[in-house]
Amino acid sequence: MSSYDYRENVKNILGLVSTTIDDFATPADIIVMYEDGPENLKHLFYVNDFDVVITVGRPRIRESGDGKRIQGVPLRYNADVPVTACAIDKTGVTAAKLLNRVRYNIQSIVGALAQRPTFTLIVETSEPRNNPMGGYDPLWMDTYVFRYRPMEY
Repeated sequence: MSSYDYRENVKNILGLVSTTIDDFATPADIIVMYEDGPENLKHLFYVNDFDVVITVGRPRIRESGDGKRIQGVPLRYNADVPVTACAIDKTGVTAAKLLNRVRYNIQSIVGALAQRPTFTLIVETSEPRNNPMGGYDPLWMDTYVFRYRPMEY
């Protein structure tokens, strides 16, 4: 059985996401990072001035099935990797429109890179929502679940 770095592979693929803000000429500042880090969103949006923050969460891992065992040991594990894209409305930036462009970009990148030599990746679910962020501007969020399936050797 091999070990896989699910989060790192998903983070590397999401590092290819790029889009523009509302004027369709200025590129959006996007950061892709691990969830549960020491950074807080208010600091990333208001101090570092990022337009989109994409976080990669800890994967939920399960074995690929009973028929995929050698002497009772699973050959591989599938993972569901949660991903969240966040944005806030700022001058010249509409968060809902920006996240919509990010969503289409994620779907096209994952579609193009879905079949890799070592794994298959698909967007399992996608859910938009907005939440208040500590009394400041509303935080617009899209949550995704990426199905990560290592290839058999």
